[in-house]
Amino acid sequence: MSTFIATSLGPLREHNWEVVPVNVVWRLQKVFASSCNVHQLLKLSPGIEKTVLEFVATLSCMHRPGSENDSHKQHAFVSTLVGLYSSALDVADAKDLVSLLSHLLDSCENVQGPVVLLGRALSLLDSCQEGSPQAQALVEGLLPWLEARAGQPILLSVLTAACINVASVQQLVRVTEACLTAFLEGTLVDDGGWAHAVTALQVPELTLTNFLEQCICQAAHLTQLIYVLHCLPRCCSLEDEWTLLDQLANWVSRGCATCTSEASEPKLLLLWFKLLVLSVRQLDFGDRPEAVHSLLAKFCSALGTLGEDRDTSGLLGALGMGRRSMVSAAFRLCCRAVAAFVATRLDNSSALANQTLSRLRSLQTSKAYLPLSREVQEALDIVRDASRGAIRDSLHLMNKLVNSLYREKVLLRILVFWQRAVMPGGV
Repeated sequence: MSTFIATSLGPLREHNWEVVPVNVVWRLQKVFASSCNVHQLLKLSPGIEKTVLEFVATLSCMHRPGSENDSHKQHAFVSTLVGLYSSALDVADAKDLVSLLSHLLDSCENVQGPVVLLGRALSLLDSCQEGSPQAQALVEGLLPWLEARAGQPILLSVLTAACINVASVQQLVRVTEACLTAFLEGTLVDDGGWAHAVTALQVPELTLTNFLEQCICQAAHLTQLIYVLHCLPRCCSLEDEWTLLDQLANWVSRGCATCTSEASEPKLLLLWFKLLVLSVRQLDFGDRPEAVHSLLAKFCSALGTLGEDRDTSGLLGALGMGRRSMVSAAFRLCCRAVAAFVATRLDNSSALANQTLSRLRSLQTSKAYLPLSREVQEALDIVRDASRGAIRDSLHLMNKLVNSLYREKVLLRILVFWQRAVMPGGV
């Protein structure tokens, strides 16, 4: 029977089914939904249900963009599938679900105006119990799908669709961070695609507090930064900007305290840079220099801790036997250099300045930093340069460090644009 169905339906898929009325397609979709074995449909192995599903997909015009009538068929098809899958996810074998969502997104990728269909497909993430093996399997299949489309506009459609449709805040943050990472690391437009990414993010206002807390828990630093860029044009005063800066400083502090992955390094550099840019604005136009200097002193302390070669907390840390740092030597150099530069430009912070400068100097005699000796010397020269005595000059230092140590990271290209906005005339 399966062979008969396959040989019969296969040739039929080659025909143009656009002329079939919408109501007829809907009825056929319902017949399929009521008669198929959804548990077999979820299996990885081929079968009658999947053969029939492919024909129904063709009948629903899922394999090409089309007219408005086609969009009705497409939405009904995706909704039918989501309904079917949702009814069986909790009892499905997790390994059968890894490719489920990615296959569904494949069907939505090439249709006209994909956001609605993508959103309906992504709502599957809410059909599993949070933290269950099934939910984990769906996400594990989704992330490679996103990574394979690095720099492509479809990622922005997925980002918007997720923000609108995914109710689970934990899953939403995972998807937004993955979308932003894949898009910003692959795009080649002049500003790195940041303007498009800011537009695509739809801030979940009803769950905003939980959303931002999840960003901290998951080290979703790009999502945090896009949120800041989303909020900045809505700031009506320097007081509003100060509130945003204070929030950003808290994120940076917590991000530094929990950073255990080299993948987070360029993302944290972006947060530092934006923190410094907003601090410069407050110093230039605001009326609270002491508060800004206090904020920056805490920032330098956080960088100093992150820049240590070993964990300094606890008894073992005090004895110099703490766990080795999980971040790269290049990133630890950035931590020490930025901390030393900023601290030596702050008022009433001589102890912090001496401490951070001493930590940076110590890299000159460390064997672990021998491959970075040129970068260490350049950083020291900039920190000691008396002609660069303002906080804003820290942006010049950061660009130098990024160009030397993270040149291959496309998403850091935006730093040049941000620096020009603060320091017209170049670096």
